[in-house]
Amino acid sequence: MTSPLAELPFRLLCPQCRAGLAPEPEALKCPGCGCSVPVRNGIPSFCEADPFYEDYVGHHVPHHRNPKGLKGAILRWLPYWSWREWRFWRRYVPRGGWLLDLGCARGREIFVERAGHCVGVDTAVKALAECAGYYQLVVQSRLNPLPFESGAFDCVVTSHVIGHIPEQEKEAVLGEISRVLRPGGRSVNVIETDSLHPLVQLAKQWPDLYQRHFIEPDGHVGLELPSAVLRRFERHGLRPKACWKLEAGPLHPRQWLKHFDNEYAERLSGIRKGVARSRRVLESPALLAAFELGLGVTHYTTGQWSYPLDHAQFLAVVFEKEP
Repeated sequence: MTSPLAELPFRLLCPQCRAGLAPEPEALKCPGCGCSVPVRNGIPSFCEADPFYEDYVGHHVPHHRNPKGLKGAILRWLPYWSWREWRFWRRYVPRGGWLLDLGCARGREIFVERAGHCVGVDTAVKALAECAGYYQLVVQSRLNPLPFESGAFDCVVTSHVIGHIPEQEKEAVLGEISRVLRPGGRSVNVIETDSLHPLVQLAKQWPDLYQRHFIEPDGHVGLELPSAVLRRFERHGLRPKACWKLEAGPLHPRQWLKHFDNEYAERLSGIRKGVARSRRVLESPALLAAFELGLGVTHYTTGQWSYPLDHAQFLAVVFEKEP
């Protein structure tokens, strides 16, 4: 029986000599250097699992489904803050073609809906096993190098991935994103960033707490200011076409509790009051709905021009590769 890997419109590349790999029943073989890449349960494995992300994805990253029915119809029009990323993907991920989802975890239904074919890359094999039920192909690999031919994809997406990449590896990873993207193709990203937001700057006054409550829980070892992120992409021939600032103004109550419901609240009365207010909002469906709508309206209108770029704690940004 023919391997589905043999039917791809692009080749997977040898991790050693970068020649095209030939699919066999339980491995991919390099006819050049003889390297063998194991295929386990249909998943080519170019690296070992990372214990941190194997555990993290297992607890924090489900398969992201699209909202259905009446809820889906409402969220297409009402600017609910908590659904801003789904709206972003729906607006900017192009239809058709081949999409590469880097750091795919268990996958996103919106990518399957938009793209003609989806390929996922992650180090977490348990997540990939589930993602394989939705995507045409999943590959266990790190982001540098990517095991795909140059220009293989019409769209490359990253969702909360770039901030996990250490500073010394970023140039190589962005070079790989640019390499596998066809000329004129689109890179669509939600990127966690460093920030000059007043609350973040306040949190940094206690470096040990900042490390413990902002960096370590999610593995955000590579945060950079939004302006620096944009410059990095541009150095690789990726020009910004749309950029949305996220968490650049008032913080969502869930963000308050995630970052400040700890020793920070013990040290500052203002933080303690903010945490208490956030709890009250989250405990009341009516207050939470009003807050979500108000924050969403601000995000989609005045917030995009009134908040400084480097106050954003996340960017939702679209790039196109130069022809």
